[in-house]
Amino acid sequence: MLKDTRRDKSGYFDESKLTPEDRDKLQTLEIQKKLLKSKYYTDGTLKTGIDLQIAEDLSRISKALGEDYITVKDTKRFEKIRA
Repeated sequence: MLKDTRRDKSGYFDESKLTPEDRDKLQTLEIQKKLLKSKYYTDGTLKTGIDLQIAEDLSRISKALGEDYITVKDTKRFEKIRA
């Protein structure tokens, strides 16, 4: 199982310190979470009832925690800072 030895001094999780077994387990859990958060079943049909409610709740929680973010490249700004 994941232990606190996997965190740096700032408290950030350092994936590079995982054993291969822990990395596989983490990947499996992340896939399960992604499937639960999706509003669609794996066959492409829209979830209904409690399944849809769980997906919406998990999506709302992830957004509130900042887990769903998009990285936008600003090449011009990067090159300006870099110069």
